[in-house]
Amino acid sequence: MGITIRKVTRKDADFMKFALHEATPLLEEDIIASVEMILKEALPAGDPVLIAEEDGELIGVHLTVVNRHGMAYERGIATGYCTYVRPESRQQGVATLLREESFKILKQLNIKTIMG
Repeated sequence: MGITIRKVTRKDADFMKFALHEATPLLEEDIIASVEMILKEALPAGDPVLIAEEDGELIGVHLTVVNRHGMAYERGIATGYCTYVRPESRQQGVATLLREESFKILKQLNIKTIMG
């Protein structure tokens, strides 16, 4: 079947929390707050918040959050960037697929620069 890239939905919240726990030094309460902010603000705004799936299993997530306030947004800069792929699915191009789809969405949003 292959790898499918799709937008995150609310049902993916637990996987996003797991991915942020694995990929960042954030504290648990910050992870929970981040996922809630993504679901409440970034996702409805059309930010590239993406899931990689293979045969129904979630194998990766990519989060780019566009801060729509201030000078960064006016200059076309996205902040907040994280990609996580399960260890057993690495070296198969999953992160590349996630990032390529993210870049397409960011281009549509007129974002020219990403700051992690």
